[in-house]
Amino acid sequence: MTQQGVGTGLHFTAVHLHGYYRARYGYGPGDLLNTEWASDRVVSLPLFPGMSDSDVSRVCEAIRAVKKEAAG
Repeated sequence: MTQQGVGTGLHFTAVHLHGYYRARYGYGPGDLLNTEWASDRVVSLPLFPGMSDSDVSRVCEAIRAVKKEAAG
């Protein structure tokens, strides 16, 4: 997405991998595989009140380009 000029953000970090939970409860990688799978894949796309239709179109085009590239 960055190559397409669209910023993304980390949406969801597996809570059990945060330092506090690792230290307090002994969690580590591999303990909650579904949570880690989601954490590795979920991102935030641009979304803000002043977003124009052309902004939305640009984000959608970037998603299509990344999807097409991933499909090979």
